[in-house]
Amino acid sequence: MRQELKKILCISIMIIGLAGLTVLAAAPHSIVYQGRLADVDGTPVTGDVANVAFHIYDADDAVDPIWADTMTVTCDDNGVFTATIGSDLKPLDLGVFNGDPRFLGITVDTDDEMLPRQLLASAPYAISTQGGNSIEVGSFTQSGNLRLRLEGIESAVATLSPYSTHGGSLNLWDEAGNYTMALQPDGTGEGGFFAVYRSTSAQGFTVNGNYSANEPRVDITGSTRGAYFRMDQTGDNSVILPTDAVNSAEIINEPGIVHRYKNTITTTSSVLAGDTLVITVPASGYVILQASGYFDALSNAGGSPYIRASISETAASINFDNFAYFNLPSLPAGSYYDDFSINGAFSVTAGAHTYYLNSSLGVGVTSGHMNRVHFMATYYPTSYGTFTATKAAPMGAAQEPDGSDLPARELQDVSGTAEATLTTSEDEVNAPVQNNR
Repeated sequence: MRQELKKILCISIMIIGLAGLTVLAAAPHSIVYQGRLADVDGTPVTGDVANVAFHIYDADDAVDPIWADTMTVTCDDNGVFTATIGSDLKPLDLGVFNGDPRFLGITVDTDDEMLPRQLLASAPYAISTQGGNSIEVGSFTQSGNLRLRLEGIESAVATLSPYSTHGGSLNLWDEAGNYTMALQPDGTGEGGFFAVYRSTSAQGFTVNGNYSANEPRVDITGSTRGAYFRMDQTGDNSVILPTDAVNSAEIINEPGIVHRYKNTITTTSSVLAGDTLVITVPASGYVILQASGYFDALSNAGGSPYIRASISETAASINFDNFAYFNLPSLPAGSYYDDFSINGAFSVTAGAHTYYLNSSLGVGVTSGHMNRVHFMATYYPTSYGTFTATKAAPMGAAQEPDGSDLPARELQDVSGTAEATLTTSEDEVNAPVQNNR
């Protein structure tokens, strides 16, 4: 009888039981087991105790063990010992723990095996190792799950488990049981999904590796604003940022444009600003200005009939480097038309810059206008060669209007006694325009 032996394995060893599974450097599979030895009268056994046998069975009533080993254990003053089940010479191979229940039996020296046998916890028989220091959870016939517990917290704070039939899923919670992170396979195709929560119910950062047609999305979502990177979209929809997120330093290489349009600008004998344009640029660079439209001028065939316009940084001032001029010498009195195009080039610093489209009439022109006027400024941050201010566009010739939207050209009798529609010769229509600046 076991009670007749001096060295007896007490029931307490069954309770102290399993401490965990260790994967050693040499990769044998082992269980660290702790128990207590005492005599029949309860006196702790101390020192080395030989012939302690451990048997693992595949059933509580199995006759033959599927694994066995005998070793010497060392007890402390209280009879407590620690044994490593599964050594380099006698490892726990993959066949021992395959997901089925396993039972541990223990004998000391010549005693009978202690009954009942101990059912091993799910952790050791659900875990196996393959090659080196890798760990498997589950088996070919049974899915595995890992749960991480935090002391004092009832629920798990991390799980590693199957995600439907698509693969593995890693989920993390805080101490209150709120989601913090999730890593999952794509539920409908290839790729994966990653989410970090910003609150108990809202995701703040997500990466969807295969949102649509194997194209990813990255979303950063705050309570009132967000940033979105969507490779399944094109153009401006592929990157969406908060409206105030981009500062001048970040858009230094971005061109910008300002455009104004006026149907008619009246021109007088005094130099006046017919239109004003303001462009605000983020950094030093260059502004190209363009003005285009057409002149109309009513000439009385006297004096120096002309109409002129220029782009300038000063109001009511003619800048002869950015200038258009329509001269009407030796032409009969009447209304004349010519298109114009003016270019101006300016170096600028960061900030707001104002430009004017100025114009005036010469003696001999009763009235004049700039019509269908486009006034545009474009900012460029960089010059890739020599930068020189643009001169006036080449002058055109006085032309008969050929558009139905232009006013009819008329000849006024200088004596004031008659008025008739003018018919002109080709020579008159193509008479040269002089530049009388």
